[in-house]
Amino acid sequence: MIKAMEHTITQADPNVTLTTGTAALMTDIVVYKVPRHTAIQIRPEDVFAAYLKDAGAEALVTDTFELLVRDPNSLSTEILAQGGYNRIKTFDDRNKTLKLGLSKLIKSDYQLVIRAKCATVLVVASCYWMITCLRYAEVL
Repeated sequence: MIKAMEHTITQADPNVTLTTGTAALMTDIVVYKVPRHTAIQIRPEDVFAAYLKDAGAEALVTDTFELLVRDPNSLSTEILAQGGYNRIKTFDDRNKTLKLGLSKLIKSDYQLVIRAKCATVLVVASCYWMITCLRYAEVL
Protein backbone atom coordinates (compact mmCIF):
# COMPACT_ATOMS: atom_id res chain seq x y z
CA MET A 1 0.00 0.00 0.00
CA ILE A 2 1.19 3.54 -0.79
CA LYS A 3 0.54 6.27 1.77
CA ALA A 4 0.66 9.99 0.90
CA MET A 5 1.59 12.46 3.65
CA GLU A 6 2.65 16.08 4.00
CA HIS A 7 6.39 16.29 4.55
CA THR A 8 9.10 18.89 5.18
CA ILE A 9 12.68 18.06 4.30
CA THR A 10 15.25 19.80 6.55
CA GLN A 11 18.89 19.50 7.56
CA ALA A 12 17.81 17.07 10.33
CA ASP A 13 16.56 14.43 7.86
CA PRO A 14 18.63 11.21 7.99
CA ASN A 15 18.70 11.07 4.18
CA VAL A 16 20.54 14.41 3.94
CA THR A 17 24.27 14.80 3.36
CA LEU A 18 25.77 18.22 4.08
CA THR A 19 28.99 19.48 2.47
CA THR A 20 30.87 22.69 3.16
CA GLY A 21 30.61 25.00 0.15
CA THR A 22 33.65 26.24 -1.74
CA ALA A 23 34.13 30.01 -1.88
CA ALA A 24 33.21 31.60 -5.23
CA LEU A 25 32.19 28.27 -6.87
CA MET A 26 28.72 26.79 -7.37
CA THR A 27 28.95 23.82 -4.99
CA ASP A 28 26.61 21.11 -3.69
CA ILE A 29 25.94 21.95 -0.04
CA VAL A 30 22.92 19.70 0.56
CA VAL A 31 22.09 16.38 -1.06
CA TYR A 32 18.82 14.68 -0.11
CA LYS A 33 18.60 11.13 -1.46
CA VAL A 34 14.99 10.03 -1.81
CA PRO A 35 14.73 6.76 0.18
CA ARG A 36 13.86 3.42 -1.41
CA HIS A 37 10.13 2.73 -1.79
CA THR A 38 9.44 6.46 -1.49
CA ALA A 39 8.70 9.32 -3.89
CA ILE A 40 8.58 13.07 -3.29
CA GLN A 41 6.02 15.27 -5.05
CA ILE A 42 6.93 18.95 -5.35
CA ARG A 43 3.75 20.96 -5.88
CA PRO A 44 3.31 24.55 -7.11
CA GLU A 45 2.44 25.81 -3.61
CA ASP A 46 5.42 24.12 -1.93
CA VAL A 47 8.13 26.37 -0.54
CA PHE A 48 11.91 26.44 -0.34
CA ALA A 49 13.63 28.57 2.30
CA ALA A 50 17.23 28.61 3.50
CA TYR A 51 19.43 30.54 5.90
CA LEU A 52 23.02 30.34 4.65
CA LYS A 53 25.90 31.37 6.89
CA ASP A 54 29.68 31.48 6.72
CA ALA A 55 32.00 31.53 9.75
CA GLY A 56 31.16 35.16 10.48
CA ALA A 57 27.90 36.29 8.95
CA GLU A 58 24.88 35.53 6.80
CA ALA A 59 25.38 35.01 3.07
CA LEU A 60 25.11 38.11 0.88
CA VAL A 61 21.89 38.83 -0.98
CA THR A 62 23.92 38.77 -4.20
CA ASP A 63 25.10 35.17 -3.58
CA THR A 64 23.33 32.63 -5.78
CA PHE A 65 21.63 29.27 -5.29
CA GLU A 66 20.21 26.40 -7.33
CA LEU A 67 17.70 23.74 -6.32
CA LEU A 68 17.92 20.78 -8.67
CA VAL A 69 17.10 17.12 -9.16
CA ARG A 70 19.88 14.73 -10.12
CA ASP A 71 19.37 11.18 -11.40
CA PRO A 72 20.85 8.25 -9.39
CA ASN A 73 23.81 7.93 -11.77
CA SER A 74 24.60 11.68 -11.73
CA LEU A 75 24.27 11.79 -15.51
CA SER A 76 21.54 14.41 -15.75
CA THR A 77 20.08 17.27 -13.73
CA GLU A 78 17.00 19.46 -13.86
CA ILE A 79 16.99 22.88 -12.20
CA LEU A 80 13.80 23.48 -10.18
CA ALA A 81 14.68 26.97 -8.87
CA GLN A 82 17.60 29.37 -9.01
CA GLY A 83 18.44 32.95 -8.25
CA GLY A 84 19.85 35.27 -5.61
CA TYR A 85 19.98 34.32 -1.95
CA ASN A 86 17.40 37.01 -1.05
CA ARG A 87 14.73 34.87 -2.84
CA ILE A 88 15.05 32.03 -0.29
CA LYS A 89 16.05 33.62 3.03
CA THR A 90 12.50 34.21 4.36
CA PHE A 91 10.89 31.47 6.47
CA ASP A 92 8.09 33.12 8.41
CA ASP A 93 6.34 35.40 5.90
CA ARG A 94 4.34 33.19 3.51
CA ASN A 95 3.93 36.18 1.15
CA LYS A 96 7.72 36.44 0.72
CA THR A 97 8.69 32.75 0.92
CA LEU A 98 9.76 31.25 -2.43
CA LYS A 99 6.95 29.10 -3.79
CA LEU A 100 8.40 26.60 -6.23
CA GLY A 101 5.54 27.06 -8.74
CA LEU A 102 5.97 23.69 -10.44
CA SER A 103 4.96 20.07 -10.16
CA LYS A 104 7.70 17.43 -10.10
CA LEU A 105 7.68 13.81 -8.95
CA ILE A 106 11.09 12.71 -7.66
CA LYS A 107 11.48 8.93 -7.47
CA SER A 108 13.46 6.81 -5.03
CA ASP A 109 17.26 7.03 -5.28
CA TYR A 110 17.07 10.40 -7.08
CA GLN A 111 18.73 13.35 -5.37
CA LEU A 112 17.28 16.73 -4.47
CA VAL A 113 20.30 19.05 -4.35
CA ILE A 114 20.85 22.57 -3.00
CA ARG A 115 23.85 24.30 -4.56
CA ALA A 116 25.25 27.68 -3.62
CA LYS A 117 27.88 30.09 -4.90
CA CYS A 118 28.89 32.40 -2.08
CA ALA A 119 31.72 34.87 -1.69
CA THR A 120 32.99 32.95 1.34
CA VAL A 121 32.98 29.34 2.55
CA LEU A 122 29.60 28.34 4.00
CA VAL A 123 29.55 26.57 7.35
CA VAL A 124 26.75 24.08 6.69
CA ALA A 125 26.45 23.23 10.39
CA SER A 126 25.28 26.84 10.91
CA CYS A 127 22.86 26.80 7.95
CA TYR A 128 19.27 25.65 8.02
CA TRP A 129 16.66 25.17 5.32
CA MET A 130 13.34 23.55 4.47
CA ILE A 131 11.50 22.24 1.44
CA THR A 132 7.83 21.35 1.78
CA CYS A 133 6.44 18.51 -0.32
CA LEU A 134 4.16 15.49 -0.42
CA ARG A 135 5.82 12.17 0.40
CA TYR A 136 4.53 8.88 -1.01
CA ALA A 137 5.81 5.95 1.02
CA GLU A 138 5.25 2.24 0.62
CA VAL A 139 3.92 0.84 3.91
CA LEU A 140 3.07 -2.64 5.20
